[in-house]
Amino acid sequence: MQVLDVSINKLVKKFIKEEEQIYYNNNLDTFAAKTVNIGQRRILMTWWVATAWKRVHDEYQDLIVKTFKHVGLSLNPNGSKDHELKIKDLPSIAVGD
Repeated sequence: MQVLDVSINKLVKKFIKEEEQIYYNNNLDTFAAKTVNIGQRRILMTWWVATAWKRVHDEYQDLIVKTFKHVGLSLNPNGSKDHELKIKDLPSIAVGD
C-alpha cells in the first residue's frame, strides 16, 4: 500500500475522474433521466478503474518502478542499494552505511 500512497493513488484517482467525466458528457440524457442504477454504476466504476490503471501503467511505468525503489520494496536485501531509499519530508537523511 505504501507504493500506492506515495505516488500512484493520486494519478489513478485523477484518471478515474476523467473517465467518469467523459462518460457523463457522452451520456447526459441517461444521467438526466436518472436511469443508471447502482449495479450499472458499479460496472462503470470497474471499467473506469481498469482504464485508469492501464493509463498509469502505460504512461507512468518509470514512476512506478522509481517509487518501489524509493520505499525499498525492490532493493537488494543485502543493503547495497539502500542509498536509493527516500524518506518523504526528510530529504537530508542518508540511508545505508
